[in-house]
Amino acid sequence: MTPRNDLAPPAGRRVPVAVLGATGAVGQTFVRHLENHPWFEAKWLGASDRSAGKRYADATNWQLIRSRMFENALLLDPDVFADGRYYFKIVASDAPSNSTEFARQAELISSPILIDNTPPVVTLGAIKRSATTLDIDVEGNDTTSPLRLCEYSLDAGLWQPVESNDGVTDSPREHFHLHLDPLRPGEHLLVFRIYDTANNPGLARIVLR
Repeated sequence: MTPRNDLAPPAGRRVPVAVLGATGAVGQTFVRHLENHPWFEAKWLGASDRSAGKRYADATNWQLIRSRMFENALLLDPDVFADGRYYFKIVASDAPSNSTEFARQAELISSPILIDNTPPVVTLGAIKRSATTLDIDVEGNDTTSPLRLCEYSLDAGLWQPVESNDGVTDSPREHFHLHLDPLRPGEHLLVFRIYDTANNPGLARIVLR
């Protein structure tokens, strides 16, 4: 399903929303998808009474990745995680080497870690072409990370940067405009590439005739 752009809020503003049951499995998925969403911003999180007064990271249900681990490092494949921000909790115990009365345990919760494997969506607008010039609008959207770079290549040439309309490419949704002058007559291949801050590239191309 493609979202209708005419329903989007004004540029620079997001609609505040509430998530009920935010500490459950479905609620956590909603919260992850709302991180840096171009249209919506999670302002209120609702849960049961037992979560009142706790940090969100402390109130959510933790999913066990591995137990009884004796190594100093654990390698995880980020491709198996859905896009979003994650907290990891490490619980250390010396129980295997001590009796119950002397065993000690400590835990540490990480800072939020962003996982983003999805490239931005690049949408090309209407083209205005004359005999020797070209004008085209480009939009980039990313649901997880801000955008950081837009560039174009003409006829498989070197990539050239394109500045955003507001002068700084730093939001999940950005608009760009490309003006080419002169442009020789004939057929051309024009490719746009937009990166997010997780270095995922989104591509869009068009053949100019």
